[in-house]
Amino acid sequence: MVSDFYPPIIGGMERHVSLLAKALADRGHEVIVCTMRRERFRKVGERHGVKIVRLDDFLQKIPFLFKGVKKKYPPLIN
Repeated sequence: MVSDFYPPIIGGMERHVSLLAKALADRGHEVIVCTMRRERFRKVGERHGVKIVRLDDFLQKIPFLFKGVKKKYPPLIN
């Protein structure tokens, strides 16, 4: 699965993806969620039987693009 954000980040989309991933894992599926990396979280982890891979985004490293923003959303692609 791919999601912009994932718990412990709080939000509706984050909760939905988390519940869906957990439900699939509970049914015996191998579930890997790829999401954007946050500084305070490890790059690879596991939660409720779901493997979480947090990927670095090149644009997150450009400070003036996200000045004072808590959630650094991925860029829009046309």
